[in-house]
Order: sequence, then structure tokens, then C-alpha cells
Amino acid sequence: CHVEQMYQHVDLTGLAREYDGSTINPPTPPRGTEMNAPSGLPDSETIDKYFVFVHGYNVSGYKARGWNAEVFKRLYALGSRARFVGVTWNGDTGLDYHKAVFQAFQTGDGLRTALGLPAGADVTVAAHSLGNMLVSHAIQSGGFSPQNYFMINAAVPLEAYDSSVLDQKGIGSAYEVMTESSW
Repeated sequence: CHVEQMYQHVDLTGLAREYDGSTINPPTPPRGTEMNAPSGLPDSETIDKYFVFVHGYNVSGYKARGWNAEVFKRLYALGSRARFVGVTWNGDTGLDYHKAVFQAFQTGDGLRTALGLPAGADVTVAAHSLGNMLVSHAIQSGGFSPQNYFMINAAVPLEAYDSSVLDQKGIGSAYEVMTESSW
């Protein structure tokens, strides 16, 4: 069985718009949304938990398929039997990082609804890089409430989540050491 038949997928590329409101046509078409029980790994072989993975910036629809498959395979090999959901969003903006940030915010508004998970579902989400902007916005403004949230190389500063880190000893001190002196 093909690995993509073992997990669910949500295509969110249609949620973001250009600055002028026009539709975006991703350079590489993503895998379509498939939220039915996967034929290669029926729900009877999983537990009643969900693991949602969101890729980061400058990832094409084709590369997103690779990211999702790789993360699923690694978790499965480690023994996870959670229902895996790979998420693709339109962060493939070439070198226009700010446009990707704009699109991450737009996409975050619709993440919870697009996932369509049961109310009260036990959800763990992991996001890479700018995917964390999408997930964080979904939590803050889109009604998304995961049980656990893993931020991998997050493209969001720590003080965006907790401003007190700037005043604390330890984390604040490390932050100051890592800050460019000319800032």
C-alpha cells in the first residue's frame, strides 16, 4: 500500500488570497483533501487521538507531500498509532517571506473548520518554521484547541507567546545574549 493511503490530508491552499484579494494558483498542485478513514490504515488499527502536522515556508505542494509522508512514517515507526493528518498550505511564495506570513494568517483562520475533527478530540499538532504562525493564529483567533503543540524551529519569537520572558532571569538573559548588539 502507498504511504499516502495510511493517513488523512487537508489542503488549505485555497484559503489564502493575494494582497488584492484575488485567487492564488499554487505553482505545484497539492494533494487534495482526504479526511475519510485511510484505506491503508483503518481507524480500527489506530487510537482515538489525532496528530496534525503543518509544514513551513517555501514548501511546494509536491514537497509538502514528501514532508507529510516522512513525518507520518517516522512517527509510525516509533510506534505512534494516532490518526495522522498532514496539512498543506500555500507557503510556497518563492523569496517573498512577508507574503507567506500574510497567507499563514489567512490560512490559520480556517484550520479548525477544515480539519473537521470531532468536538473535544485529543489533538496534538506539530508545525515547522512558519507553519507555527498558521497554527498559533488558529489557536488565538480561529478556535483551534489542541491538547499539545510542538513548535519545530518556530519562525515566531518566544515573546510573541509570553512577553514576560524578556524580564525574567535565565530565559531573558539567554534572549539578550542571542540578540544582535546593534538592535
